[in-house]
Amino acid sequence: MERLGYERYVSQGGDWGPIVSHAMGRQAPVGLLGIHVNMPATVPPNVAKALNNSEPVPSGLSDTEKAAFASLDAF
Repeated sequence: MERLGYERYVSQGGDWGPIVSHAMGRQAPVGLLGIHVNMPATVPPNVAKALNNSEPVPSGLSDTEKAAFASLDAF
């Protein structure tokens, strides 16, 4: 954003935007005042951790949840 001349800015995401906005929030670049998303990802913390770290399917998931995990992992 500095290259565009902005010292402070916010990020809003819909459709694919939440992925970008959430990444910006985690990276916390200088000048980012906040994010707003209207399509939040909602997965349990242990699933999010496994997906982010390329870990195997967390224990204790049902067959349906394992299938959903596999879809998220492929996505």
